[in-house]
Amino acid sequence: MRRPFHVGGSERFSFISFYWVFYVSRGFASLIIPLYFVSAGVPILGVGVAIGVWGVSLLFFEILWGVVLDRMGSGRLILTAVALTALTYSLVPFVKSSEGAVVTEFVLGASGPILSVVARSGVVRGRESLGWVSGFGLLGAVYSIAQVTGSILGSLSNASFGFVYSFYVAAGISVVSYAVYLRPGGGEPPAADQVLRRNPSEDEPRPPLDWRGLPMMCLVAVPTFIGFTFFTNIIQLVVTQAPSIHGTDFDAGIVVSSFWLSTAIFQLLLSRMAVSNVRWWIGVALVASFGVFALMTQFASVWEIAAGAFLAGACFSVISPLSLSLLMVGIPKRYTGRAMGIYGAAEDIGVILGPVVGSAVWVEFGLTPAYLTLGATYLAVFVPFTLAARRAPENVNR
Repeated sequence: MRRPFHVGGSERFSFISFYWVFYVSRGFASLIIPLYFVSAGVPILGVGVAIGVWGVSLLFFEILWGVVLDRMGSGRLILTAVALTALTYSLVPFVKSSEGAVVTEFVLGASGPILSVVARSGVVRGRESLGWVSGFGLLGAVYSIAQVTGSILGSLSNASFGFVYSFYVAAGISVVSYAVYLRPGGGEPPAADQVLRRNPSEDEPRPPLDWRGLPMMCLVAVPTFIGFTFFTNIIQLVVTQAPSIHGTDFDAGIVVSSFWLSTAIFQLLLSRMAVSNVRWWIGVALVASFGVFALMTQFASVWEIAAGAFLAGACFSVISPLSLSLLMVGIPKRYTGRAMGIYGAAEDIGVILGPVVGSAVWVEFGLTPAYLTLGATYLAVFVPFTLAARRAPENVNR
């Protein structure tokens, strides 16, 4: 006989632990997959096309999983994410062609947004509006810590044991994450909204349906994730390939780790803070993000670039959780999955554009114009955001 489920601290800890372990596996493999494709004979162009397909797959499935979540709940989706991830990592060692790389990245792009949509929707459905930033900040911090942990473990495993063993380890970590998610004692696994709930007894009344905030927050998401992708995917090339820097792979790792460390620290701090005047903080962070890219034009050493990455991580840590909170004002909880899916698709547009815009401008015009172009995308949305974001919670965290 199954025991009735009661929400408590242990269940919240189990879900957050699962969330961390799952993204450790994603970070573990994402670092070495492109390197493996090249070593297996896939041309650089083929790797680039495969990564582009990954971004398009993210964009499409982000919305689809949001709709499915609203209709089916989180339990089956979480199992789908774990199963697809583990199966794909197990099959990566058999990929020897550009076509295989494209299929691999497509499946990873399809499974990638599931847990993000589930966890973010769980924050909204399971907490009153005053706890949204706390929940989003905590999820962001856990994700960043998982990425740092996974990247370190992946690089160590690959250096010590090679690609094949490392992919099987990544698949095993994915399976372990689901074991962490399952509640001991044979009961049903808890839904994300139950686990992430701050005050389970409260079901806060929601205002009438109002989608007006969604387009503006999606517009903010695009430059936010253009910058995010630059500091997690392109900055390595800047450190190692720019003539003025000539850094090593280890130096590149320091810079990327600086960004992830910053997002972990500041989103964790944000999860413990009371935040008022949300749109003001978002506006300040948008302008500050441009300032960071402007400062980067003057940086020529690895440690200066690492400092810039740290500042960029701080700005991202303000914009992302607060944007998610402001986004949900006026949207009933039954539409949470759809809203998060649409917003996630806007993030994915930034993920696609970041490497393309940054690398194209860098190659054609130089590194300084690339920095300024990326920074200008933040200013481009600052004015319309300031004019349009008329409503914000007085206090979105308690």
